[in-house]
Amino acid sequence: MNHQMAFAHGGEYTDYNQIKLDFSVNTNPLGMPGNLSYALTTNVDVLEKYPDRRSRELCLAISEKRGVPSDNIFVGNGASEVISLLAKVLAPKNALIIEPTFSGYERALLSNGSKVSYYELTRENEYTLTQDFIAFLEKAKCGAIFACSPNNPTGHIIDLALVEEIAEICEKKKIFFILDECFMGFVENSDSRSCQKLLADHPHLILLDAFTKLYCIPGIRLGYCISSNNELIKALYDAQPEWSVSTYAQLAGKEALSEERYVKRTVELVSTERDYLIKELRLLGFEVYDSQANFILFNVASTLKKNRNLQEYLAKKHHILIRSCDNFKGLTEGDYRIAVKLHDENELLIEALKSFLSL
Repeated sequence: MNHQMAFAHGGEYTDYNQIKLDFSVNTNPLGMPGNLSYALTTNVDVLEKYPDRRSRELCLAISEKRGVPSDNIFVGNGASEVISLLAKVLAPKNALIIEPTFSGYERALLSNGSKVSYYELTRENEYTLTQDFIAFLEKAKCGAIFACSPNNPTGHIIDLALVEEIAEICEKKKIFFILDECFMGFVENSDSRSCQKLLADHPHLILLDAFTKLYCIPGIRLGYCISSNNELIKALYDAQPEWSVSTYAQLAGKEALSEERYVKRTVELVSTERDYLIKELRLLGFEVYDSQANFILFNVASTLKKNRNLQEYLAKKHHILIRSCDNFKGLTEGDYRIAVKLHDENELLIEALKSFLSL
């Protein structure tokens, strides 16, 4: 598999202009909050100033919102820059990725010369990380582990008790454990499921988050990580290019953090519509994996009489784009991810899937 294919993402399609409904990108179905849009359009003059290289005001706002010291926070140009800089600064000789997952971890590690190995979750286990990983980790030789919770593309959350066990072993073995929680904001009772409460006692644990998905601002590029290891935070700022996080991005972040009602509405909508989609997909005979995020992984293989490409069919006949997952490690042709969208949009997808099955 060539790397161009391996590192493909949602929203990337050869004839994107014909797409009217994009289920391949898992951003907030409510779109950008109105107050955030207003703040950006009425504060264009901030673009005349250089950004604060340390994003100090935004760090204070994140600190206040999350209840962590501001010097424990590193802000980057999207979670992707944070991942790249973590790979560069930590520079693990050997790194481990829990797969299938976001390809950006592998890309960052390989480009910084790390040797990457993989712990593959299984279809039989519904791609859930279980206690079996502990025995594996006790023997593993690596300097860093990358994992995602809720995991992209499976939608599974790693049980917090298991996260704590992993973090304990990582402290003992001096392994950096990077846990990507970029989709945690969509989850019900996310505070009780996040690893944040473990950070103070586990300086090798790093929590990764972003504004991109939850506030529907992928074009702005804004992400951050939290770690109680202040030396690491300082090293990340030292390695970051100057003025990497624009004045617009810093303004957007501060504004977004006040959008509590919007986030509450988002969590309720995603929960209701995810249940609807899972139920409908199962009624159509697809193999569907339980998700706790704003996207769903399903497999069409068992319902097909002959080999047909569902992504191509939906794009060409219905102008709907879904994410083919055959380039994720551990997934195959017939695995697809869809974002949870508004109800009428979700209904259009289900109708299009029915027409696909009736061919």
